Amino acid sequence: MNNLSILTGLLVSLALPAAGTAQSSSLAAVLRSVEDNNPGVATERQFWEAEALRVNIGLSLPNPTIQGEYLIGSPETAGDQIDVSALQAFDLPVAYRRRRELARVQSGRSVSAVATRRQEVLLEAELVCLQLTHQFGLTRYYTERRAALLSLQEDFRRRL
Repeated sequence: MNNLSILTGLLVSLALPAAGTAQSSSLAAVLRSVEDNNPGVATERQFWEAEALRVNIGLSLPNPTIQGEYLIGSPETAGDQIDVSALQAFDLPVAYRRRRELARVQSGRSVSAVATRRQEVLLEAELVCLQLTHQFGLTRYYTERRAALLSLQEDFRRRL
């Protein structure tokens, strides 16, 4: 609800000066301003960018392991022994391909989630803006009608 009150305040402040201008251009300007200034859209975009980075982290091979051992020989003729081993774990290529495909699908999901959130915010802003425009039109209509009725009433008083 807090986002709705911020959005409504922004729309009212932008729509009041633009009441005399063409509706389509002012509506587009308001929607651009809402998209630029809405924290929900920016947060959603940042979250899904971080999620895409997290998904791509596990696609590389794990770090290799190097181990070394120094064995002191018990018989003098055996001598000291040094053992060094390097290990690199890897999965079958099919597993890497599946992980890459899964990362690609999840990245695609992130793009659609950001677009969905953006569209929801913009549709809500457009609805509020159109409701405000309708209210301004009704206010103007009723003000003109009241002025005409007051003028008509004054004419009737003069004639009586």
